[in-house]
Amino acid sequence: MKSYIALLRGVNVSGKNIIRMNVLLDLITQLGFTNVQTYIQSGNIIFRHDEMPLDFFENKIHAAIKNNFGIDVPVIAMDREYLGRIISGKPFAEVDESKLMVTFLAHQPEKEKVDAILEIINPPDILIQGNKAFYLYCPEGFGKTRITNNFLETKLGVSMTGRNWKTCNRLFEMTV
Repeated sequence: MKSYIALLRGVNVSGKNIIRMNVLLDLITQLGFTNVQTYIQSGNIIFRHDEMPLDFFENKIHAAIKNNFGIDVPVIAMDREYLGRIISGKPFAEVDESKLMVTFLAHQPEKEKVDAILEIINPPDILIQGNKAFYLYCPEGFGKTRITNNFLETKLGVSMTGRNWKTCNRLFEMTV
């Protein structure tokens, strides 16, 4: 058995796509996943399963949510090792980690589109590309940046979802 994390995009945000986490936990358990846990109310699922391609988990969870709740939300799955590499690869040495976010991508975008995005990012915000992820540092806060998931999705043509640094670390700890 291997540890996995599934991140749902746009769940329980501004009163939309409401899914109670205890109900989600039951649904994911019914799919045959074990040691299922959720973390906070924003659609973070930790579970164990025999090793499978990530799209197996993404498709299975997506279909179950759509069929049971009528909500069409993107699902991005990863294994514990990948999340560990994202955390250990943090490109910032001395920053206020409460202003740091990781945006996880469904797949790697075209290089030309990434280059175009990176050219238009202005200080004080810093966007650094990782492996199927971006590290976003917003020293003035996430509420003041133009670099939102919607902005990046539109420019890159890739589904994504972001998690703050604290959540990334907590999800990693929960997958032991």
